[in-house]
Amino acid sequence: QKNTMTTMACRHLFTRLLRVSAHRTCIPYHSYSATVTTGLTKLKFDYAAKRYCSTMALKRDEILLLFDVDGTLTKPRNCIEKDFKEFLYGKVRSRATVGLVGGSDLEKMMEQLGGREILDKFDYVFPENGLIQFEKGLEVGRVSISEYLGEEVLQRFLNYVLRYLSEVKIPVKRGTFIEFRNGMMNVSPIGRNCSQKERNEFEQYDKKHQVRQQMIDALKKEFSEVDLTYSIGGQISFDVFPNGWDKTYCLRHVTKGTK
Repeated sequence: QKNTMTTMACRHLFTRLLRVSAHRTCIPYHSYSATVTTGLTKLKFDYAAKRYCSTMALKRDEILLLFDVDGTLTKPRNCIEKDFKEFLYGKVRSRATVGLVGGSDLEKMMEQLGGREILDKFDYVFPENGLIQFEKGLEVGRVSISEYLGEEVLQRFLNYVLRYLSEVKIPVKRGTFIEFRNGMMNVSPIGRNCSQKERNEFEQYDKKHQVRQQMIDALKKEFSEVDLTYSIGGQISFDVFPNGWDKTYCLRHVTKGTK
């Protein structure tokens, strides 16, 4: 029932967006929201219209819908629901340019959204916050955190994280505490190899004991001279990346030559 409510909320929003885009009958400055709680996940979608539009219809290449993955198209680290996927590809994709941006690497995005078909179904695919860019199924660019920071700073950071984690006491620890990606590092005190049950339990433990936030505070103090942003996301980890390399980074690509 909760999954059905999630799908209905998403579908209601997208139908509203498509109706507005088709007729350009936008409501003046207001916020439109559809909110639904599914287990641990609260999904809220806002559509803001700030001015009246003309009555001409927008073409597909004049509309861009850019979607996050976890908490938007799926519940965190879960797969997309079949009926919602059919609605997205069948109703939304034909009416608007669609893009996908996620903090995970391409492999994890494909696991959640149905495999390599996402490269064909989405006009833009942006793994790792858009630091790797795919357009029309082809990779067109990427940047690297290792090149940006340099090996000396990178190794000092990784060594500090491993030493810190070796001294952290939490109820459960598993494997893969640091996941090194092309454009960021993902740090997980419990380890990304934990089960879904352990993931849920750590999330509740972290809310009470602030394990991730305390670690971030220590890293900020130790590496105050390094141009880094720390972002808590999901249930068990936090991302580390150079300032400005968040999900807004992908906008540098989609705004090139757009209408």
